Amino acid sequence: METLHLLSWNFRTHQRGVFESVHARVTSMQEGLSRLSERFSFRELAVLVTCNRVEIIFTASPRESSWLCAEVERFLLPEGVRSPENQALHFHGFDALHWLCRVASGLESMAIGEPQILGQVREAYKTAITAGTAGKVLHRAFQTSLRTARNARCESGIGAGRVGLSSLAVSALAQHIREHGLKGDIVLIGAGGMAEAVVEEARRAGLRIAMVVNRGAERGQALARQAGAVYMPLNDWLASPHVADGVIGAISGGEIIPCDTLARRRRNLLPLMVVDLGLPGNFGEPKGSVSPVKYCGIFHLERIAAGHRLRREQAAQHASAVVCDSIDEVRRRDHIRAKADLIATLRAHFDAAWEAEYRRITASPAFPGDEAARRTLSRDLRSAYNKLKHEQTIAIRAALVSGGRSSTGDRVHPLDIIREFDSRIAASLPSPVKQAS
Repeated sequence: METLHLLSWNFRTHQRGVFESVHARVTSMQEGLSRLSERFSFRELAVLVTCNRVEIIFTASPRESSWLCAEVERFLLPEGVRSPENQALHFHGFDALHWLCRVASGLESMAIGEPQILGQVREAYKTAITAGTAGKVLHRAFQTSLRTARNARCESGIGAGRVGLSSLAVSALAQHIREHGLKGDIVLIGAGGMAEAVVEEARRAGLRIAMVVNRGAERGQALARQAGAVYMPLNDWLASPHVADGVIGAISGGEIIPCDTLARRRRNLLPLMVVDLGLPGNFGEPKGSVSPVKYCGIFHLERIAAGHRLRREQAAQHASAVVCDSIDEVRRRDHIRAKADLIATLRAHFDAAWEAEYRRITASPAFPGDEAARRTLSRDLRSAYNKLKHEQTIAIRAALVSGGRSSTGDRVHPLDIIREFDSRIAASLPSPVKQAS
């Protein structure tokens, strides 16, 4: 039987270089799901990739799970960093489902409660469905995690307010601008989902996006119109970087320009802040202990996020409790569902026992020959057996739900219930039936 497994690399548990290598490896693969699925013969597979995490969700049998995990890690980790401390976090079974629910709820995000992660989990699920790599186990895992995340956000208020990488980045930049009395003009590099979120956050913070820089003209111009900014192609900007009071990089593809080059292009001596949301980073960090450039990357934002987590600790505890309750409910339902076949088998035994006893009694010479009397005794016999069968079925369900223990705490085996049923057959018969048999 195949169970759920999850391999996780994220900003909190892995070194920056290791995480960026894995992230780049996954995002660089063309049609990554299909390639991974074919390479390792996954029956079910989904991949969740965000700015600060890579989650590989798949199913495997107990016999092949260890081999599959080792092979996936060997495939994604560069040869020079394959060591125990750089291995992925590995969860399986209910632990994997629990982790996926926490991720979808925003409890494992850099900014606790960020709203983007729920949409990213939903998108990973849709991608797996489109690729044909989502089966019964993944359907159930993602549907449970999405439902749990919605409940956790509604009941705890963990998603109240504006949280997420984009809000943390704009918050850091706004603080820098206030401290140095700057105008608040920003150059935004990129026009994807993260860049769009930055535009919205900047508008709320009262900062002005002066220029949008992007590789593709169509998306870049559209975002520039939305932000009321000027558009410039990426290659033109790299040839002669225009620098305002701050630069936010949110483009994929790694380093495009060193911070020191931006500092030399600064037209005044006021400090420049560069917020790097690219992964790998868009800007090389400034060299030397003294630099006019203040660099803030994704991993630097963790300090800001730490204070954010303290403020949201109570909501996070409530959300975590909702997730745990949801997993406990899934466990309970699974326990009952797993025993459904056993219950059906026991009920079939009851029916067979009733049929055998009914045939024995009706074939007895002492059984009444009068048709009315026969119908009356048959009805009484069926009623007695149905009542006993109902009682014993309730006893089975109660024993299974309570972990195989009776109300007194003693261990109960379903075979014991069968034996008890068989021993009570004669005692449960109505008096006329006993006389007839």
